[in-house]
Amino acid sequence: MRLSYEEAVERLKNARAYSTGSKCLDSLLNNGLKQFLVYHIFGASGTGKTQLAIQASVITASRGESVAYIDTEGKFRPERALEIATARGITDSFLPRIQYFRAETFQSQKDAVERIANEERFKDVRLVVIDTVTNNLTLEYPGSENMFQRQSNLSIFLQFVCRDAYISGRTYLLTNRVAVAEKEVHIGGRILEYMVSRNIRLERRGSEIFVTDVESGAGCNTRISKAGLI
Repeated sequence: MRLSYEEAVERLKNARAYSTGSKCLDSLLNNGLKQFLVYHIFGASGTGKTQLAIQASVITASRGESVAYIDTEGKFRPERALEIATARGITDSFLPRIQYFRAETFQSQKDAVERIANEERFKDVRLVVIDTVTNNLTLEYPGSENMFQRQSNLSIFLQFVCRDAYISGRTYLLTNRVAVAEKEVHIGGRILEYMVSRNIRLERRGSEIFVTDVESGAGCNTRISKAGLI
């Protein structure tokens, strides 16, 4: 695909937006997840990353769009998706519009994204969720001695993801864990942070979740309920 600068700007200006289902997060993202962009949502265990991934899938699918959910940890639960839908008053039969991939290896994770990008049956997929994007890499290339190979594979993978998002007009939502050393940092380092469109941190503060846009520093409070992150 070849576009002039003006054509590229106009394309992004007219991009669709998909609600995350969280008023707090939608506000930080200027009305939700934008078409053509890649979002990186990271935080410690229990901060609502998978909740957010499921609810964004439910809401997008309930509005008639096709969703691909790549699950690297086996955390997707159809019953939780139905609970979120019920709590939000969604009566539409949305589950058939969520294409589910269980990716237990990094190769199967790559294969899933390549199938979505290249196979005719997935051409209408608008939202692609990868929960958790770095899980397989950290299992297959553990420790500092494998850092170069781990980061190289991540870089190549993200290049493909970003290319598909832009060319195919999809939105990618990547969830990620954090590691704790002297301070809490997301797994994947600068490569992941620089290659995506937006970086969003989730932090638990008592009974609430504080959401921060890393680049701007803007933030807001939300909480986890039967409806997910609200």
